[in-house]
Amino acid sequence: MWNYLWPNFNMGFNPFMTSMMPFGYNLLGSQPMNLFCNFTPSIFNFAPQYNNAFGLFSQPSFNFSFNKTPDETSKPKVKSNDGLGAVILRNAKSYIGKVNSDAEGNRLFSPGGRAQGWCQDFVSCMFKKSDANVPDIFKKTSSPIVARDEAIKRGAYVRNPKANDLHAGDILVTEGKGPSGLHVGIVDKVENGKIYTVSGNSGNSVRESSYALNSSKVYGVIQTDKLA
Repeated sequence: MWNYLWPNFNMGFNPFMTSMMPFGYNLLGSQPMNLFCNFTPSIFNFAPQYNNAFGLFSQPSFNFSFNKTPDETSKPKVKSNDGLGAVILRNAKSYIGKVNSDAEGNRLFSPGGRAQGWCQDFVSCMFKKSDANVPDIFKKTSSPIVARDEAIKRGAYVRNPKANDLHAGDILVTEGKGPSGLHVGIVDKVENGKIYTVSGNSGNSVRESSYALNSSKVYGVIQTDKLA
């Protein structure tokens, strides 16, 4: 038996198909790939069958199996008893310690792998991976300003939040260094007067950070459960 590695790239071309599939569907399986968020290798096996009666090889048989990347296999889904924020937070935590450079962050989270600030790309990717029914803008935008303004329009943004305004999986909007002047991170918890977050492009990595609840650097929070 011979094993061949068949990589399915985002928006990739499949030679078993006659056209480019615009949404990244894999002909060899029914599940769509996650655009911009990951690379999923699959294995297929080619096994020619020997025909004893005629001493010939019969028509080859194919056995397909799919090996997903660890984050895809363990990806939490939104269940009826599981809030969107909780799912986003669990997805985000799965990247802590695994993304440690801007190049890696852009490759995994930024549209087309573009070299750019990627804190919002990380958050948008976590929205996308949650499979929740939220407006597409929250799954696609690279701009913290766009995400914040859309949340304001939908009544899902709180300025200068207090402890009871913050929930696990909410998106904390803080002072940033990029062109937007904003940084975003995913709220983990509020404890002892501090807000703990998981964010991308924090020291060029995905890592945990904390802010004083009354810090002037904390601008507001997008309450994710109000978006679904």
